[in-house]
Amino acid sequence: MTCKRKRLKSIDSLPDDLLFKILLHLPTQDIYDKARLVCRKWYRIIHTHHFVYEHLQHTTYGLLFQGFVENAIFLALRQGRIEISRYSFKFIVPVWATCNGLIVQFDCHNYKAIYITNPITKQIFVIPSFISIMVRKHLCGIAYAMASMEYKVVVTHDPDGVLKGQRCAILTVGVDKSWRNVPTEHLSLEARKVFNKGPLITEGFMHWAMGGGVLTLNVETETITETPAPVPQVYTRVQMCYVSTGKYLTLLIRCGQYLWQFWEMKPETGEWRKLPNISLEAQKCRMEQLGFEHSDTIYPSGWLKYPEVLTFVVSGPDRSSMIFCHLLTQEIDLIDIPNFTDLHKVVVHRNSLVWSSDI
Repeated sequence: MTCKRKRLKSIDSLPDDLLFKILLHLPTQDIYDKARLVCRKWYRIIHTHHFVYEHLQHTTYGLLFQGFVENAIFLALRQGRIEISRYSFKFIVPVWATCNGLIVQFDCHNYKAIYITNPITKQIFVIPSFISIMVRKHLCGIAYAMASMEYKVVVTHDPDGVLKGQRCAILTVGVDKSWRNVPTEHLSLEARKVFNKGPLITEGFMHWAMGGGVLTLNVETETITETPAPVPQVYTRVQMCYVSTGKYLTLLIRCGQYLWQFWEMKPETGEWRKLPNISLEAQKCRMEQLGFEHSDTIYPSGWLKYPEVLTFVVSGPDRSSMIFCHLLTQEIDLIDIPNFTDLHKVVVHRNSLVWSSDI
């Protein structure tokens, strides 16, 4: 007896679970712009909460860069290659904080008005206004509380306008109608002053870094702890650089012309772990050939892929460039950055399909 195999006529003939797994491997932008529009079946699969969540787990962290405000690019490492993509979404204000693909921003005309957007889906979700006259646009962040499956927006502000009463206010997206203050009375006055800096976001935590240490907000428990830096407070602001990997917080300390100490902090415990030093000494000659002769113009800017590829911004007399340092192979790539006017607008990010209905 012979068995006749049924030939698949198209990809639509695949079982739903197999099609689900195939779609998971597509880039976020391709899914939203193309795949979801192929047919009703694909649209239905892609718009389920289960798919959005699973696809988020398959996405990797990259870096979002802005030159002029409206121009933003996303860099990620895929199959060992650096990929650069541009957003069709038009940013109207600088991006200071992101979480799971969601960006929290102030309205460019009214800093009391705050909204959340996903630059892939272009959806906008307005949250209750924050009533304070002393809030700056970079003092706002968003993080995800995994246990309660809630996104929370945090604003640090100075209600008295004297830099002595810095406070931290929080709002649960889609739940709260008003803001509430997080207790900070246990923190020293010097520690609270760090709230006038923009936050760094890791999974479930928000950090404010200072020379001597870090304030960490656990967004699940809504408590703030203070963790001292793992080194004496003898380094200047330029020599110490705190960088989020997306999951952990890292600290890079310049201890030579092209040498940095490398520390990693686990947010759950506040424990610092010393990792091997990062050296660009082997690339010194090449950077000098490219016109970057002074090491003090090199600044760590973010992890393209942790802990394999670290990026540095190099400021020259007539241009800025980005160095991608592959720590395992000791190779470097260099990309010129046109119109890159603000080195602070570099944030760890990952493109996603997440939206309010998926929270």
